[in-house]
Amino acid sequence: MHPYNIMKNIAEPILTKSGYQQVSEEYRPDVFGSAYSISNLKKKVRLIWDGKDGWGYAQIYLRSAANQPGDWQDIDCFLTEGDLESVPVNEGKINEFRIAVSDALKGEI
Repeated sequence: MHPYNIMKNIAEPILTKSGYQQVSEEYRPDVFGSAYSISNLKKKVRLIWDGKDGWGYAQIYLRSAANQPGDWQDIDCFLTEGDLESVPVNEGKINEFRIAVSDALKGEI
């Protein structure tokens, strides 16, 4: 399984439980296997896999105070191919990622 799909499978239960639904996705095997998906509810959440460098992370879209267009802010945790594909997988790092995504959805970033 591609590391992006593994990372997405880790985040998806958290997003689904919070009411988020995927609204777009792009997978680019021709661009080093890079991929991203966006889920939406009150906030937008984006999962990104950098296929060239072999690591992935999540971002949350934050609007400005005046409800003007905002910016994507990194959620402070990332996963590498090694974290996801080693035997055994790096459960400590995967749990940190789960907690970081969950906290970001609660507005704790």
